[in-house]
Order: sequence, then C-alpha cells, then structure tokens
Amino acid sequence: MLRLSLAFTLVGLIAAPVATAATHGIAVRYDAALVSAGFPSPVVVMTVGSERAVFLIDTGAGVHTFARWFVTASRLRAEQSDGTTVGSTGQETRVDVVSNVATRLDDGRRLLVPQAIVVDFPPIFEQKRIGGVLSPQLLSGANEEAVLNLLEPSLSFRRARVAAGEAGAASDAATVCTNAESPFRNRLYASAVLLDGAQATLLIDTGATQTMLAAESAAARSFGDRAVPGGGARGVGGAVQKMERVPAVGVTRGGAVATIDVGIGTARNNCGPDGLLGMDALARCVLVLGESNAAISCRP
Repeated sequence: MLRLSLAFTLVGLIAAPVATAATHGIAVRYDAALVSAGFPSPVVVMTVGSERAVFLIDTGAGVHTFARWFVTASRLRAEQSDGTTVGSTGQETRVDVVSNVATRLDDGRRLLVPQAIVVDFPPIFEQKRIGGVLSPQLLSGANEEAVLNLLEPSLSFRRARVAAGEAGAASDAATVCTNAESPFRNRLYASAVLLDGAQATLLIDTGATQTMLAAESAAARSFGDRAVPGGGARGVGGAVQKMERVPAVGVTRGGAVATIDVGIGTARNNCGPDGLLGMDALARCVLVLGESNAAISCRP
C-alpha cells in the first residue's frame, strides 16, 4: 500500500491566520472509505460555493492547504506567492494563496479560512474528493488551545490550560515549534518517544499514515538488521520515495505503549528532527495543542 505522509513546512509563508467558527467545536469524523484507501486522519466536510469536499485534519501541516483541483472546481481566486513548501520527502513545491474563503460545514455553520496555500497534491486527492488539509491548531483563537481527541474523534477549543488528561492516561509534554521570521501565525509540535528503548523526537503528524524515522537519525540506525523493504511514501508534490520497515516496534508515547511497524526513509521536517509520529501511533491519543505548551495523552 502506498503510504502518504502529508507533513510539510512552508518556506517564506509557513502558516495562515486563524480560521474561526461560531462555537468552540467543529464536527469531525473518520471516513471508512478513506481509511481503507490509506487516509486514517479525521476529516471535516466543507463546501465552497457548490463544491463539497472532505478536508484532512492534519497537525503536521504548518498551514491550511487547499488542493489545486478544489480551488479550480470551486472557482476560488488563487494569487501567486514567492513561498514554497518542503514536503516530508524533501521535495520543494511552489505555492499559490487563497484568502478569505467562506466555507459551509455539513451542520450548516460557517467557517472562514482567512488564508490558505494552494498546492498540487497527488492525483488520489481529486479521485477521493479530498479538498486539502486543515491545521487544527490554527483553528483556535488567541489564548485558546485545540483539543483533538482521536479516540472519538472530536475537535474542540477551550481557554488555554497546561496539560492533557481527557484520555484517562498519563500525559507527556510536547515541544512547540514556531517560525519567528514568518509574518503569519504558525505552530507545529514534536513529542519525545521511545522506540524499543531508542530515544527519538518526532513531529506529531495526524496527516501521516505511518510513523516514520528519518534514515539519517540515530534512532533509525539503532535498528540495524531489523529493517526490511517497506514500500513507498509520498509527500506534498513529491515523487514516491522507497522506504524500509521495522516490524513490531514498541513505541512509547503519551504515557502508553503501542506496537506498530515503523518506517525508515525520508521524513524531513523542522520540528521533529528524527521523523514523524503518524496515525498508527496516534489513533488512541488525545492531543492538546496550545500556543506555548502542548501535551499528548494515549491509551495502549
């Protein structure tokens, strides 16, 4: 199966201003057809004009991002920018920008996206009518934090606190990453994990199907002869990259252990230097995503 990793950062235009909703909650769900196609992220359904599509809830996205097919189909006006994205596989892609996009959620409420970048996602996005990705941490207001419960799933917003606890398990603090040089609001998160005892710092990435280590990281090298051929991964605008796989790795994250297969390949990002913590490790977790602090709390 093709593993799609959608984590990326933006060079020169790393994030967008906050989008706002009328209440402190946005209805999200899992889509069984998309899960079976390799998209296990929670999704929200949005309509622009007469064009309706699903958008992935992606904590590994440093910016709200619309697929070019959706921008064209919904007749949004995209403007050229000097910014580029650097995908998780290292591919650099030029982006355009759309502004003040008025969307309608399936429950009838409105969601304004003040700014989003536009990129050429892989063809499967149009085939599955995926309109792009939304960064949940950028949907919260000032002095608020987003609570993304991947067990239910649910996405809510509340006045900023210090720690997570909704999953009923121990929680670990996460590192908050921002780009101070960007003129736009931006934020990503990384978590310290143990992989069969090997330490690693990974980007918290609900847009990544699989947990993946950067091939050059010490954690990846520690697995030595355990790695076997593992298919391919594709980031934003990038070609499929070959990867290896380490079967049955005990991943300690958010106070609990999950046993998963871990990929090894190109997993470049500026927040989690050792790779990506994907949905295979996050599906039983609650993420609290604040402006200056964050936490991850998981069940086994």
